[in-house]
Amino acid sequence: RPYTATMLGVATLKGVFTMPRLSVVKTIEDGQVLDIPGKPIVLHTPGHTEGEIVLLLENDRSLISGDTLVTRNLLTGELGQPQLTSPILNADFRKAKRSLDLIRELGELTMLPGHGRPWFGNMADAVEQALQNEKKS
Repeated sequence: RPYTATMLGVATLKGVFTMPRLSVVKTIEDGQVLDIPGKPIVLHTPGHTEGEIVLLLENDRSLISGDTLVTRNLLTGELGQPQLTSPILNADFRKAKRSLDLIRELGELTMLPGHGRPWFGNMADAVEQALQNEKKS
């Protein structure tokens, strides 16, 4: 997987494995509104990791989807429609698929994935595309 090897090589050169440890950690809860600009709402979407979250910025009609939904295949580098990360990159792929139900009804949004390009549209369509893409692989 040349793309994956390149991505890991660049991340290593940029210090991803030597980053300083966090000195202060605060627990956040599902549904919590964070007291930061944009007042994002925390939605717990386990699967990729057990603590995976997305952040909904209601006033901006934006969703920071992290690795819950991406638009870049992390194994091939291919850009495309909303998709789940590959099953081998998820702690629990079944949970990752179930977590899509939590964002399906969010309506029209700008989705900002952790990997790939922004996506604009109805989150029900994004979830359906991700599930269809998963069936093809």
